Amino acid sequence: MGGFTCFKKERFNHRILKPGEEFGHFRVVKCISDGLLVNYYRMQHIRDLHELTVGVLHSRTTKDRQCLKRLERLQVSLQAILTTKECRRSKNVC
Repeated sequence: MGGFTCFKKERFNHRILKPGEEFGHFRVVKCISDGLLVNYYRMQHIRDLHELTVGVLHSRTTKDRQCLKRLERLQVSLQAILTTKECRRSKNVC
């Protein structure tokens, strides 16, 4: 058993935000990618107009406890990698 599988390998019908739609304090510029767990969008902040990439989890992802636990572990792992890179950049011993 390997891989990161939360769902059966089939396409789900999920809504993709369209350019110009608002999501919180952001406006969609374009959909970068859509996948089984998350859609990634290029968005622009409504007030100060800075752009960033935002990942929006599908609702089915938030309902699957096993998948959420895996995503939380992934978040911890990624944070550790980012922390290590920051330490190397600042030449601190971590």
